[in-house]
Amino acid sequence: MAPEIRGVSGKGHGKTGFHHPMADGKTGGLMTQELCTIRSECSFYLRQDLTTAEKVLKGIYCENAIDICEIRKLREAGKSVPTGMLPDGTMAM
Repeated sequence: MAPEIRGVSGKGHGKTGFHHPMADGKTGGLMTQELCTIRSECSFYLRQDLTTAEKVLKGIYCENAIDICEIRKLREAGKSVPTGMLPDGTMAM
């Protein structure tokens, strides 16, 4: 059984119902904790009014799986990030 990250079950779903993208067994295991290098200028990371689901996303993408963050990918490519974009590439409602 895969280890848990911040309350998210390694096999997905746990209490949140959210499947961790790095815990499906296809990546050779979970990544080690690594903080995002753009967090000091990321509008998502700096938000104080995150929903519970967005806090889960922050824990996954900003503090563990930074290489798959769509916001970071856009910033590193020199592209603008749409207002309200979440780390998984979807738009906040």
